[in-house]
Parts: sequence; structure tokens; C-alpha cells
Amino acid sequence: MKAMVKLAVLFATLLLVTGVAFAGGGCYYYEFSYTGLDDPTNSGQDCAYLCFDGNNSGTFEGFCESGDLSLFLDFLNPTLLLYSGDTNVEVGYLTFHGSWLNVFNGIIYCSPGGRYTVHGHKVDNCGA
Repeated sequence: MKAMVKLAVLFATLLLVTGVAFAGGGCYYYEFSYTGLDDPTNSGQDCAYLCFDGNNSGTFEGFCESGDLSLFLDFLNPTLLLYSGDTNVEVGYLTFHGSWLNVFNGIIYCSPGGRYTVHGHKVDNCGA
């Protein structure tokens, strides 16, 4: 019985630790590399700006367009969906690895533009 209580406390603590990054909100720069899934020669590097509002949503700038985020707190890999339909269509998902939303990978679809794999990491500012 004591082992079950200890395990429950450990599990709750881990959930709180992984959720802290979204709960506090904040805005961060991410450098990312992209590779075209339809045309692998279409690749490069860029920078994006992600803002988390602390309520499982937020905004982004710097992939193909700018738009909104919806966050899903997975115990091991927090995931977010991004979407925009203002001028063109952009949809995608990013899965974060490690603590404090430092590293992500995912797939982005831009219309026009196509589909891209993306891999990024948190930086202090773009262009540095």
C-alpha cells in the first residue's frame, strides 16, 4: 500500500512538472530546420515565435503564416496543433521532447508551399 501511495505521488509530481511550462505561459523563439516532404531539395532553416497563454492555447508566427495554437498535455511528450486560415491555409503539429519545451519536431502543411518536416530548439532570439 505504501508503494502505491509513493507511486501516485511520484506520478502526480511528474504531471505537474511537465505541465508547468504550459501553465505559466510565455513567449519563446525557436530556430528550426525544415525539409519538404514533396520536394526534399526544398529545405532550410528559419525561426518561429511561439506564445503560450497558460490556458492550453496560444499564438505563433514564423512558420508559413501566423495563427493559433491548441495545446495537449501528454505525460511524456506535450503536443500542440497549429492552424491558420487568414490568407492561406497552414496546419501542423509539433511534439516537444525533454523538459521545458526546449526541443520539438513535427509536420507543417502550407498552402501554397506543401508539406514539411520541422525540427527545432529554443533560442534566446532569432538570428543570434
